[in-house]
Amino acid sequence: MEQKERFMEALRKLNEIESSRIILSLAIYDKKIKEIKKRKLDNIRNSLESKIYNLPKKVKEEKLIQIDEIMKEYEDVIDDIISAYNTQTLKIQKYLQESEVAQKYTISEIIKLYKDLKSNNENLTDDQKREIIKKVQTKLNYDVIIDECESRIELCIDNAVNTLEDNFKETTNEITIVQKDNFISKFLKFIKTLISKNENMDNIFTSSKEKLNIIRDNITKRMNEIKCEIVGFDIQMQKVKAQI
Repeated sequence: MEQKERFMEALRKLNEIESSRIILSLAIYDKKIKEIKKRKLDNIRNSLESKIYNLPKKVKEEKLIQIDEIMKEYEDVIDDIISAYNTQTLKIQKYLQESEVAQKYTISEIIKLYKDLKSNNENLTDDQKREIIKKVQTKLNYDVIIDECESRIELCIDNAVNTLEDNFKETTNEITIVQKDNFISKFLKFIKTLISKNENMDNIFTSSKEKLNIIRDNITKRMNEIKCEIVGFDIQMQKVKAQI
């Protein structure tokens, strides 16, 4: 295999390694987000179910249906913000991959130019020097894009985690710890059961629904911000690429 072919083969393998690294990074991010989503939904369900712990069985069964409906709404909100961040991350990844490929191509051009000159035993002319400098500068410009993309991906991942943690923090912290029944708790539960027969339970989840509405508003606002960030980043990258 000629030296040039060996170089191109090494370049191809390097590109495969870079692609694998990107795939691995996305996989780690995806796993982390799924874990957070599960933890948040489990905590929310535990919080809601703690509200109906002492209710009669028939009433509890009815309320469990309502809990399932509320949980579906919470999950939809979580999925919406995760989807928005995924769109943003994939957009950045697209520019990252394109820039890495273009950078490697530029490096191969520089090496080829040097090899051609060396094989011909020629001294560099001013035009050739300027051509090499231009290609080196192009390579450095792609370095800037790659660094910017990697930084933005890290920021995007951090923002996704923080958005979930911050918006569902209060709901997570309100869980009532249910103790094992003893004589006193059984007695209180019995009294609660008697009272609840004549008690209006329609508003038992009112506070949870109100919090859900607040969270939904916050998430909608953040999603609109993400859309603006994607457009801004796209414009920035197009300008940078036009200058290369």
